[in-house]
Amino acid sequence: DVLDEIGYADVIDESTDTQAAARLTVVSEDVTYLDYVVSAEGPPTAPSFSIDGFITDGDATAEFLLIISIQSTFASTTIDIDYSIDVGDFSIDLDVLAEGDGEGGSASVTLTFTHQDHSVVVAGTIENDAGSLTVTANGTTFATITFGPTGFTVVDNDGQPLDQDEINALRELMDMVEEVFDVWDNLFRPVGFLFEGP
Repeated sequence: DVLDEIGYADVIDESTDTQAAARLTVVSEDVTYLDYVVSAEGPPTAPSFSIDGFITDGDATAEFLLIISIQSTFASTTIDIDYSIDVGDFSIDLDVLAEGDGEGGSASVTLTFTHQDHSVVVAGTIENDAGSLTVTANGTTFATITFGPTGFTVVDNDGQPLDQDEINALRELMDMVEEVFDVWDNLFRPVGFLFEGP
């Protein structure tokens, strides 16, 4: 049987003397469905990484940008993460600032989902194994999640347990948060070999 080519995937090394970079494209029938660049630059103590591009199904297009900056010394490490994805009038924005040393670490997180004039924000701080996250919808507190080494609690704006519908809504939101983090690994994996050492 003769196979008919319907498209192709291409990985292009776009590295320079100061930056490691790779572009991945997926094209079918003259439509580019995926096009993004993964890059890394900077010295070992202050590297930065980025993933910048888009993916489409031929109708809707998602544009994404991830920037990770790291500052490392003998005493501590600071990681700054900025991530955004836009699909039409829906967007996700994530900001994380994490700091750690040999004795522990802390992080501040703000994750915003926006659709037209509506927004859901998950924001809070984590220190070692404890912290809290507040979920707000259009500026009104929906839930507060407090956690520590022995477990976690979830209450509504009045300090009361959530009902089943609210629990289901929060669970769906947390699933979306997990998918946001999974996307990074999925985008980096096809070109990861270009960033491996000798």
